[in-house]
Amino acid sequence: MKSVVQPSALHPQARSFGLKTMLALLLAFAMPLPAARPESPVAAATAVFDTLHFGDTREQVLAKLKASKIVELRVAEALLGRFGLNGSFQTRKEIGGLHCRLSFDWSKAGLLREVSLQTEALPADAYPTQLKTCWEDLAKLLTTLYGAPVQQGNFPALTSLSDGACLDSHYWQLKGGGTAILGCARDHKRYTSVVRFIQQELQSIDIP
Repeated sequence: MKSVVQPSALHPQARSFGLKTMLALLLAFAMPLPAARPESPVAAATAVFDTLHFGDTREQVLAKLKASKIVELRVAEALLGRFGLNGSFQTRKEIGGLHCRLSFDWSKAGLLREVSLQTEALPADAYPTQLKTCWEDLAKLLTTLYGAPVQQGNFPALTSLSDGACLDSHYWQLKGGGTAILGCARDHKRYTSVVRFIQQELQSIDIP
């Protein structure tokens, strides 16, 4: 079934979700680091991921990512000008055995309006194993952070993912405004597990 969120083009057994990983990701999603205006309760309420906020400029996002203890560069810093921010940073800790890479979307004014975490794109044979394990652990983490999802579904079937599609299984309302959406996506013959943080507040979505 189709999601109200438009599909987007996506830029041995996985090990289980560990306590250390969970604590690290809890810090990322729920507890802004001291550099992110700790004196401001608004900052804590509106942080989207790590110290990032909707409305940040590209310069602010880059500075926060470089200072982060949660994410790390995947490319040489000197190459950021060539590659841009999308896909250049990833989580330091694995989630369900996989790192998640960060991508961003911007308003016409150049302000942050979406943050996405997505795994490395893997072939179909990894979909029911590695990608499902990551999806399960992301669902557990987001539920720990935001409570029971407003809507939830099963792991999207491989056969239901057409090329270029992103199927959503869960979503949560963010306390500071916006929505967290969990799902899976396909780009040609490669697949990913994806979390999107968007400014819109969804009322309902279709789930597979």
